[in-house]
Amino acid sequence: MMMFDVYYVAIKAMFFYGLVSSIVKFDNLQKGWLAIALLYAAGVAFLSYIWFVKTGRIPQPAWQQWALITAGISLVYFRLITWFDEGVIFWTLLLLGMAVVWY
Repeated sequence: MMMFDVYYVAIKAMFFYGLVSSIVKFDNLQKGWLAIALLYAAGVAFLSYIWFVKTGRIPQPAWQQWALITAGISLVYFRLITWFDEGVIFWTLLLLGMAVVWY
C-alpha cells in the first residue's frame, strides 16, 4: 500500500503545480481564482476518496472534514497567489505550496 501513497502524492503535486503554473502564466486565469481553487479541492477530494475511503483506510466522516479543510486551504492559497503575483511574498507562497500538497 505504501507505493500507492507515493503515487497519490505525486498525482496531487502534479495537479497542484499545473494549476499554479497556469495561474502564473495566464493573467485571465487570475480572475478565476475561485474556480481554480474549487477545481483543485474537488480533484483532490475525488482522488483521496478513491484512494483512501473506498479502500477502507479512512472513515467517511473524517474524510469529509479533511475535504472541507482542504477546500478552505486551497481557497486561501489561490487567493493569496493572485494578490501577490510578483516579489518576495509570491516566491514564499510558491514554496509554501509544497505544504499545501503534503496536507
